[in-house]
This record gives sequence, structure tokens and C-alpha cells, in this order.
Amino acid sequence: LVEKIRPDDSSWTMEGGVVIVTLEKSKPSFWKTVIEGDEEIDTELVDNRRHIDEYDDATQAKIRKIIFDQEQYHKGGPTSDEILGQKSTTIPPLPPGVEYIDKKKLDEEEAKKKKKQNEDGSK
Repeated sequence: LVEKIRPDDSSWTMEGGVVIVTLEKSKPSFWKTVIEGDEEIDTELVDNRRHIDEYDDATQAKIRKIIFDQEQYHKGGPTSDEILGQKSTTIPPLPPGVEYIDKKKLDEEEAKKKKKQNEDGSK
């Protein structure tokens, strides 16, 4: 990592074959990148001066939902979707160069590796 985090306040979980990593920064700031050597962004282009009230109602609702769900997650409580009896059907977008890990694909790759190892071992 390029900056310091608070390890005791950071966590990871695995949901549906997807690893979710939550890192709590030691100090609030925009990072140019997360991992040393990764492509950097220009943090001066990030508009951090806008208050939530300056966004339209739909965006405010999404931001508040995300904040609520994060707080619930850290408390071990149900998300807003779980409270409403809904299951999330959409996968949030990821930054360029990052992809979701498909469990089926992982299992297939693992099976290929084992098969190759067995073939190599029998020679």
C-alpha cells in the first residue's frame, strides 16, 4: 500500500466468490493509487468540495444508502436491502483493470491445474 491504514479497523469478506476488502485510512486523503507500482490518478481532478446536499435527490439517496450499508456492515447488522427483504441483483461497477472473480471460472482453473499436475506426475 502507498499510504498507512488502520489494520484493526480494516477487514475483508468473501461473498459469492468475490473478495471484498475494506481499508480504513490512517488519515483522510485521496490516494493517487492503492498499491505501489499501480497506475496513478490525478487526485487534483477529484472534486471533494461538494457537500452531499449539492447533489440531486437520486444521487443523495444512493450516497446515504451506501453510507448506511457500510455502517451496518461494520456493526454486523443487516443492509438496507436485507431490511427491506430485497436481494441486490446488480453488481456495482469496478475501476478499469479490476474485474470480479467468478467462482465457476476459479473452480475450472483449479481443475485444469490439478489435471495438469496429475498428467505431469504420471510421466
